[in-house]
Amino acid sequence: MIKTTRKTTPTKSPPRNKTLNKRIQQVLWLMPIAFALAGCDKVGEFPDQETICEFDANRENIRSSSASEFLTPIIQSHCCPTV
Repeated sequence: MIKTTRKTTPTKSPPRNKTLNKRIQQVLWLMPIAFALAGCDKVGEFPDQETICEFDANRENIRSSSASEFLTPIIQSHCCPTV
């Protein structure tokens, strides 16, 4: 039979005081966030939603004609010569 000379010690849990300090630090980091969120007002109504979001045919025609003026992009690769 082989006898080992190495003594193993059971894993100890960290001291209670150390884990308590870690928990307190975590709470202290979260407190400013909690205060900031508590101080926020609720979002109100969207102002003038009917006038801003209504469909404007003239604007859409101008936008589509402007978009048609752009050429289709061509990707050129300089890494490999074309065969």
